Amino acid sequence: MRLYSIRAVLGILLLTLFGVQLLTSPIVASSIEASVEIKPETLNLKENKGGVITAFIEFLNSSYNVSDIDFESIELHVETAIGWAEPIRCIVADGKLVAKFDASEVAGLILTTLGHMQPTPPPKAEYPKSIVVKGTVNGVDFEGSDRTRVILP
Repeated sequence: MRLYSIRAVLGILLLTLFGVQLLTSPIVASSIEASVEIKPETLNLKENKGGVITAFIEFLNSSYNVSDIDFESIELHVETAIGWAEPIRCIVADGKLVAKFDASEVAGLILTTLGHMQPTPPPKAEYPKSIVVKGTVNGVDFEGSDRTRVILP
């Protein structure tokens, strides 16, 4: 009877140990911080037809190279917006990745974040918005952000 009790206690301890390990979250590598500069610094939502938003991406203090970025992984996010914009073209120049985004698509993302505002903001009001660019380089995620002013139509 004593041997059975010892086995039962050891079995419960073993199951508890494995259960705790299964419930803990795995360690995930953090993303690489990228330096991102967004141009233009002010986006007029009324005058964005046919224009582009340019993101200049570089890695500071990192062993990664912008030429190794997977261009298809690049996404531009606007704070609190659902969805993202994909670049229409990317090139590497002067040690930076230059990604161009359709300004009307980015304006649409910005307008969706302002749709919930009550009362309606006055025309020509300016709002700072955080623009985040994400992607992968050599299979590792990177992220960087910049702020831009938005002039409403």
